[in-house]
Amino acid sequence: MDKAHAHHTPKSRSPATTLLSTTPPFRSTHP
Repeated sequence: MDKAHAHHTPKSRSPATTLLSTTPPFRSTHP
């Protein structure tokens, strides 16, 4: 439960983080 909560906290805090996590190519484009 702790892990799930921690994973949801950053996503809810910063929408940009979700995009980075959801977009694998984005990380490759921005090394």
